[in-house]
Amino acid sequence: MNGKLIKWMGLTLVSLGLLVSGVLAHHYFRASSVRESWKPGHPPVTFTADVHTLEILPLVNFQARPESPSADVSYGSDEETSNDGSGYLHRNGSEEVSRESLNDKLGLRAEVGVSYLIRTDQGTVLFDLGHNPQKTNPSALVHNMEQTGVQWEDLDAIFLSHTHFDHVGELDTPGSPFYSFLESTKKSIPLYTPQALELEPLRNYLEGMDVGEASLMIQETPRAQEILPGIATTGGIPRQLFIGYIEEQALVINVRGKGLVLIVGCGHQTLERLLIHVRKTFSQPIYGIVGDLHLPVPDGRMNPLGINGQRIFASGEGPLHPLSEPGVRADLEKLKKLNPGLVALGTHDSSDDVVRIFAEEFGERYRFVRVGEWILVE
Repeated sequence: MNGKLIKWMGLTLVSLGLLVSGVLAHHYFRASSVRESWKPGHPPVTFTADVHTLEILPLVNFQARPESPSADVSYGSDEETSNDGSGYLHRNGSEEVSRESLNDKLGLRAEVGVSYLIRTDQGTVLFDLGHNPQKTNPSALVHNMEQTGVQWEDLDAIFLSHTHFDHVGELDTPGSPFYSFLESTKKSIPLYTPQALELEPLRNYLEGMDVGEASLMIQETPRAQEILPGIATTGGIPRQLFIGYIEEQALVINVRGKGLVLIVGCGHQTLERLLIHVRKTFSQPIYGIVGDLHLPVPDGRMNPLGINGQRIFASGEGPLHPLSEPGVRADLEKLKKLNPGLVALGTHDSSDDVVRIFAEEFGERYRFVRVGEWILVE
């Protein structure tokens, strides 16, 4: 009996080993194929205009105070935020405002998700729709929009960086952004996505409602193009992650007298490929970058069973070659060579340690990403 058990266990281990080896081999083959087949910078994009003013309001992001004093990261403000009655937050002082006190002021909610309001003199874009993992009604995004005075009628477009669950705000939950938009306004606006969305839950919900699906004109953007005057998409940049194939697009805003400001959702496309693509697609210099670059080193925000899933399965080249500190430093050096006027690293998938390093390196040019606090390009 013991001999049979040992034999069975041995065969099981061999089978598991072969299965894991096959999965890894398939991933690395696919990753290499996607990397080699991608052609950056085609076609080039010419802007029809530039924008004079750019204001970015984080509506959903992860805001955590440092877990220990040794982290030496402040998520408060160098300037006190206040509400002038318009519903928007403004900066006017020097007292530090912590996450807790900011939440006390407006009852804002933070989560592991992403959404930004992008407001320019040429148009207003809602970038990504948050996560809503608890399927609350309303979602964090809808709640924070209400608290900061942002109306669906203000928008000229909705822009999805990619279709991962923590950026589309749940499709099957009343109170999620899609439902809120369709129930709150009759305005018809485009929604730009680099890949197709699974909208069956939304279609089922809309049956019997006095609202048409045309209220959201879904447009896939596999290639770079201008979507509003002075505002463009890079188009989907492909990447084979261990968790699956994804295409991620970034928003590109042409600011008069400064250059391009890039708004990034997760950074799955990698900073290197994003910069190569932007340089070959647009003629203007890069002035700044706002958003996440997927740098969960040493810790990530999603750690099921104590496993840093963001680092092992969605960063680097795969489980055998996950992102490490040298990789983070390499990205930092790439940004430093740009000599940017603005860097604002989101905290959705970049660690507190990485935020601290970037803040120290860029000094006065660095802006923290905090829900409810404007980032202004003037």
